[in-house]
Order: sequence, then structure tokens, then C-alpha cells
Amino acid sequence: MLETARDTLFLEKVPLRHLPWMYMAIAALSVVLVVFPRSGGRSESKSEAKRAWLGAGLGAAALGTAVFGVFASGSVRGFYYALYLWSGLVGATAVTQFWSTMARLFTMGEAKRVYARINLGGILGGVSGAALARGLFLVAPARALLFLSAATFAGAGILSVLSATRAAAAVAPEPETQTSQKAVQPALFRDVFDNMYLRRIGAMALTATITLTLLDYVFKRGLVARVPPENLGGTLASVALATNVCSAIGQSFLVPRIIRTHGAVGSLTVFPVLLLAGAVGGTLGPAVALSVAMRLVDGTLRFSLHRTAVELLFVPVKESIRTRAKTLMDVVTQRGGQALASVAILLLPTQIPLRVLTAVLAVGSAIWIYLVQRLRAPHVELFRAMVEEGSITTRVKLPPLDLTSVEVLVGALSSADDNEVITAMEVLADRNKVPLIPTLILYHPSARVVIRAFEIFIAANRRDAGTFAWRLVNHENPDIRVRAVHAAAALAFDAERVRAQLRDPDTGVRATAMVELWGRGLQNEEDIAWVKTIFAEGGDVRAQGAILTALSTTRARPLLLAALPLAQCGDLEIKAAIARALETDPAPEAMPALISMLEHHRTREPARRALVAAKTQALEALQAALENPNMAREVLVHVPRSISRFEPDRAMPILLRVLETHPDGTVRYKALRGLGRLVANGAKVDVDIPRLMPLFERNLGQAHLTLAWYESLMDATTSDDGLKAEHELLATLLIEQVVHALERIFRLIGLTNPGEDWEQVVAALKSKNARMHDSARELVENVVDEPLRGSLVPLLDAMRASVESRRSLVRVPIGDSGLAALLDEMVRGSDRTVRSIAAHYAARLQAAQAS
Repeated sequence: MLETARDTLFLEKVPLRHLPWMYMAIAALSVVLVVFPRSGGRSESKSEAKRAWLGAGLGAAALGTAVFGVFASGSVRGFYYALYLWSGLVGATAVTQFWSTMARLFTMGEAKRVYARINLGGILGGVSGAALARGLFLVAPARALLFLSAATFAGAGILSVLSATRAAAAVAPEPETQTSQKAVQPALFRDVFDNMYLRRIGAMALTATITLTLLDYVFKRGLVARVPPENLGGTLASVALATNVCSAIGQSFLVPRIIRTHGAVGSLTVFPVLLLAGAVGGTLGPAVALSVAMRLVDGTLRFSLHRTAVELLFVPVKESIRTRAKTLMDVVTQRGGQALASVAILLLPTQIPLRVLTAVLAVGSAIWIYLVQRLRAPHVELFRAMVEEGSITTRVKLPPLDLTSVEVLVGALSSADDNEVITAMEVLADRNKVPLIPTLILYHPSARVVIRAFEIFIAANRRDAGTFAWRLVNHENPDIRVRAVHAAAALAFDAERVRAQLRDPDTGVRATAMVELWGRGLQNEEDIAWVKTIFAEGGDVRAQGAILTALSTTRARPLLLAALPLAQCGDLEIKAAIARALETDPAPEAMPALISMLEHHRTREPARRALVAAKTQALEALQAALENPNMAREVLVHVPRSISRFEPDRAMPILLRVLETHPDGTVRYKALRGLGRLVANGAKVDVDIPRLMPLFERNLGQAHLTLAWYESLMDATTSDDGLKAEHELLATLLIEQVVHALERIFRLIGLTNPGEDWEQVVAALKSKNARMHDSARELVENVVDEPLRGSLVPLLDAMRASVESRRSLVRVPIGDSGLAALLDEMVRGSDRTVRSIAAHYAARLQAAQAS
């Protein structure tokens, strides 16, 4: 109503050529409001100030508009200039404050669901205002609209005050700051212009404003040329009514679907594409008719689809800069764009043909489309960063060592903290700086430090450490003696001195010396007899472990083969020790024993390392195990992850076949995890979406079915407290099964799109933090391609809605047949855990009914 009254009074009293000056004046005043904002002298929190400002601003709008209504009957042009400026500033300020409040109240997911409905309220207000304006023009002058507009501003202000308490409860309070305004303003400008995402929003909005301002001028120019002055008010009100009705229809039926399908960035393309088509048509065809059509498109989409999508762009921006940044952006883009367009209009000849102006509109629309597309990358990156903020980074790459870092590490070798000394040695070793570690470290009072130093010196072949090792073979600590014998033999071997250690009272020292001799073929008959005694049934377990531990650092194939029978009958520690020895010296005869060790977690990792060391023979044995119908399932489920440790070009084809064809779901899942591990380590999977689509569809179908079971279970439940535990257990299991299916889906996506950290995405989707969940969902919507996105996003929404709307477990009497039928359907499902619990629940339910 205010805009209709303003345009009518202005176009009646002021020449059209003065309109561009109004655009520039509004821009200048808006800049003043941002550069010299309201004082923060009141001692209230930021959140309270923001809520108070919205109500106060609406009240001021009501009062000021009423004042203009009192003096609107004069003939002084200055009054109408002031009215035009006032209406522009009031509209921009009120709208900016309103949407800033909405952005604080809702997460991205909530905003995408409710913004369309909220914006529909504004559009319906536009329809009502245009209808009232059109009707009022039949019985009253344009100034009457100013009083009616003032009344509606006052009503909006009252509603804002009444809803302030609810908003206060929804928004977490912000800490008060005492930062001076002079310090805040430069920081604000720097935060906005240093942010690529905000810069690109600004560039897009600036281009859009310039294009739409030019379109508004073209429309009003044609209107003034063809409509008598006395009919201007009614015509403007009719156009406003038509565009607002179209906008309301679009907001009700089209906007939610477009936003849901194409997201915030994709939806922003629709408006400029339609304008581009109209501008091209106006250049080649009837310019006047198509300019009116473009004005209708503008009125339909600017305040519905375009407004909703633009406001969604600001939701993920940090609260600390969002409100002021948005205000600044509105000034720079909307008012600045109007000013730039006004300058361009003033520079154009007065009688320039409309076809030339529509051609300029076409160019502006094309640039607008290009800038929207450039928004997608930073928009996705913003949500990626929000997801990463809620996760823990576990892969950290250390920077190269400089001179200062080396000095710090060498100084840490003298620390009283053993952990600090060991860490310093390991970092130096990792950066090939072992010569900087002094051999005197072997005299460190901590056995842990000495043992780790021996390991590092042996790995680096520090020959000078051999002399110190021989000095420590008589150390009082038997663990140090063991490592000293091994280090002395590795770095400065002396057969007689090694054999002398066979008389050491410690079993570990004797075993280490024995292995060093066997590894060089220096065993004698006495040595062989002693080994046979050790490895016989009921032999010395401590000696067995000592020999196997020594074999993990020194190769002695005859001695290792003699110990191999222990892989079947020894305890877990002995089996693990055999696996570690086989890692050093892989033996083909040991493949079956190593595969059997995959069953237990204490032997699994050393067995996998030994299998990888065996290379081709081990890979063939693992592949045969997958095809063996008699292989124990406890072993079989760990075979795919073991295969993933091998060279990617050999492991991937095997794992893909397992993923596609193996009958056991757990084995398929393990193969999927194995493929994901290879991809995470940089391997490229030669697989495309069509090949994986059957797997996607199977998991998506299972997830939807399980989610439907969950929702049905929450509706068809029992009031019998005796069955409540079974009901809750089954419900919890079902929602976990949906999450597991979702995890499998994202692991599949990771095979074709390894650039994202999908584990973080899944963790965010499972998070109870609504903003984390919505950020992950937005990332999925923008990164995952069709046709998968069209099925996956609805699943995420349905899962979130189900979890958020969990209802009471007491809904349906115990005799309800729907519950029994539902449990029977679950019993016939594919998941064995769900089948088991559903069968148990069904049996309890049947027994309860019978009693």
C-alpha cells in the first residue's frame, strides 16, 4: 500500500526523469545508516537489542507514514521526494530486520521448511494491500493509503512485541561486548569483504538489482507514456494486485517444491533465466508487451522464490556477522545497484528505443545467471566447514623441520619426561634425522627410552651404536639385555660373543642369542635339541615367546618352521608372536594358519601384516577363503578388510566382486569398508554410478522399509507394561538399522566421490545438533548427483522427521491385529537381528493374548 501510494503521488506530481535521482538518494541515505548505526548506549544484551529494534522500527514506520499522510495534499515537490525516500528506507530496514530475526531462530533445514510459509504471509499481505489499494482508489485519494499503511505497520509492531518473549527463549543469549563502534565498523567491512561467499552473494545481488532497476524504469516509462495521469493510481494498484496474486500462487505451490528440489543456489537461477528469455524476446519482438510480461515475472518471483532463496543463503553465515553483514550487503547491492542503474539511465538518451533497453536487460540477466553459478562452490564449502567444525581431525600432516624445530627436538632428548624423549626421537627418525640422536641416549635411566633407541638405531643402521650395545649385554635389566644382544648382532656381529649369551640366566636373552645364530646358519646339534624341547607339546611357554619375539626382528626360516605347529595349538599370545615373526619372514606354509588367526582381535592385526608381507600367495589364499563354503563365518567376515591391505590394483577387483555378488550381507559390508579404506588412502576405484546403482537401490529400499516399520511400530503398540521393553528394544534397533543403511549408502557414494569426508557427514547427520544435521544435509544436496540425490534426500528428511516426532509407546490396545501383522513381516525380513527380536516380541505378544 505504501509503495502504491508513493508511486501514484510521485508520478502525478514529479517528472519521470527525476526517478533515477530518487534511487541514488535512497542509496546514499542507506549508506549513512550503515556507516553511522544506532547507538549502543543502552545496557541490554545484543539479542534483546535486536528484538527491540524490530518492534521499534515498525512503530517508527507507522508514525512516520502517518505524518506523511497528513501533509500529502500539498503541491510542493520536495514533499514527494521525501515520501519516496521514506518509503524506500522503511521497506529495506523493516525487511532486513525481520529476516535477520528469522535467521537467528531457525537452522538451515528448518528454514527450508518454514521460510516458504513465512514468506507466503508477506505475499498474502501484498495481495491484501494491493486489493485494498485498488478498492480504495474507487472512493478515496492516494493519501488515504498512507494512513492505512501506517495502521498495518503499527499492527506488525504490536505482533513483534508480543512474540519477543518466544523469540528470546529460542535464541541463545550472546555475550556482551564493550567494543567501541570505531573498532567494530572496520572489522565488519573486513569480515564481509574478506569472505568469498559474502562477496559472491554481493556480486550476484548487485547485478540483480541493477537489472531489476532497469526493468522497473522500462515498465514505468511505458506506463507513463500510455496511461493518463488520472488513471495511474488504479493501474498501478491493478498491476500490484495481479503480481501479488501470481506471487502467492507461486509461493504456495511452486516455491517449496523448487527449493526442495534444487536447493537455495539452484533456485536462484529460475528468475534470471525467465528474465533472459523475456529480454531476448523483447529485443527481437514486441518490446512493450514483453516488458509488461517481464514486470509480471518480476512481481511474481522477486518476493517469492528469489526472496526465499536469498534469505536461505544467509542462514549458515555465522551469527556474529550475519545481521550487520546482511544490512551492509543490502545497502551495497540493493541501494548501490539502484544508484549505478540510475547513473546509467541518466546517461542514456531520453528517447532511446525500448529494444536497446531490453537488450541491456538480456546482458544483465546473463551475467546474473553466471554469478549465481559461481555461488555454488563457496556455498557447499560453507556447509563442509560447518560439518568439519563438529568433528575431530585425526589425520594431521606435520610441516617440514626448520632449524628452530630441530633445536627444540634435540633439547627434548634431555627431558625428564620419558614420553617427551621418545616422541622427540620418533619425530627425528621420521624426518631422517637419526644422526642427531646421540648414542649416549642408550645410557638413559629409563628402559623404555633405551629399548626404543635400540629399535631406531637398528632401523637406521647406526653402526656406531653397535659398540654401545655390546657394553649393555650385561645390563641389570633383562629387557635391555635382550635388545642389546639383538642390536649388537645386527650392528656389530661377533659369533663368539653372541654364543656366550646362551649361558645368560634369562630365557629371553638366551632365545635372542639362539635366533641370531640360527639366522646366520651357525646352529649346532645342541642348539637343535634345545629348540625341539622348547617347541614340543608342553614346552616352556616363556621360551617359546622369547624365541618368536626374536624371530620378529631376525630371519631364521628353519627355526620359524619348527615353531609353526604352535599356530594351531598355542595360546593367543604365541599365535600373535608367530604372526609377527611371519611378517619378517613370510612362509607359504603358514597361509592357512594366518587366515585362521583373523578370527580373534588379538591376533587379527599381526596376521594381516604377515599376510600382506606374503603378497601374491596370501592374496590367492584369501580369495580362496572367500569362495570356500566351509570357511567359518567368524573368519570370513574379516577377509575383505584383510584384502584391502594389498596393492589397490589387485585388491579392488576382488572386493568389487564380493560387494556385488557375495551372499552374506556382513561380508559385503566389510568389502565396502575395505574399498573405502583404499579410496581414503588415495587409490582410484574404476567404478561408476550405473554399476553401483543396484547396490544403492538395495540399501535405499532397505532403509525406507525399515523406517516404515519403525513408524508403524510407533503407532501400533501395546499398553501392556510387560511388553514395553521388547517394544523399545525393537524400535531402537530399527532406527539403528536405518542409520547403518545410510552409512552403507554414503560409503558407496565415497567410492565415486572420494573428495568428501563422508564419515564426518554421516556423523553430522546422526548428531543431535540440529545445525550440524542440517549442514550435512545441505552438503549432501549440493554434492551428490542425480539420480541418487532424488532418493537420498527424502530419506534423510524422513529419518529426521521420524526421530524428532517420536511419540508415546502406548497408542493401540494389545489385541490390535496390525502389530501382529507388522511383527510377522519383520520376521520374514532379511536382517537376522531384526528377525530374531521381532520373533521374540511376536511370541511374547501371542502368549500375552492367550493369557
